[in-house]
Amino acid sequence: MGHCLCASDTRTHRTLNNQVWQAAMNLAKELRSMNSDTARILIVDDEDNDVFLLRTAMEWAGLTNPVEVACNGRQAIDHLGDALEKTQSLPFLIRLVLLDLKMPGLNGFDVLRWRLGQPALLNVPFVVLTSSDLDCDREQSLELGAAEYRVKPREIHELVLLLKQLKDCWLSGPAAGTYMDHQSRFVHQMRPMGESSFLTRSHVEIR
Repeated sequence: MGHCLCASDTRTHRTLNNQVWQAAMNLAKELRSMNSDTARILIVDDEDNDVFLLRTAMEWAGLTNPVEVACNGRQAIDHLGDALEKTQSLPFLIRLVLLDLKMPGLNGFDVLRWRLGQPALLNVPFVVLTSSDLDCDREQSLELGAAEYRVKPREIHELVLLLKQLKDCWLSGPAAGTYMDHQSRFVHQMRPMGESSFLTRSHVEIR
């Protein structure tokens, strides 16, 4: 039997919902004031060679940002979850996530689903960077809130160009300043009043 919300329950939920999103909006404003060169980037990829190429391309692209690496979806969720629980200083939060899709255990889709239940991360662009050029993977990623879907280039100079574009767009460009507004509206459209369809950290299990 489904749970029916009474009027007082609905008002309480709406009040809490508004408080959560107001806090997330305030966080977004503070993050936008940070220096883009010190913004931390998280790479989520299980291929060591791809991680090495990304790091090399970042140097060639002039990205001096601190880089952190998670080898799969579970590590990414644990890493981001720990940062949200323990870090009180905003400069230590991740500003951009480069997310592979095809990984053992929890994949990129699982990470995107988990993120939807984390208001403090909704202002952080998750860019899918994958070898898959399937339309179904692209559509599902964007439906789950990915900021962009990019297919991994085969040539290093193409990867350098791609990273320059991502830096200009998501770390220092105007898109970084409006991303939270977009994501806030996106999540409100996805989640009906009175129920949650998103995975919490404890709900995500290795399959």
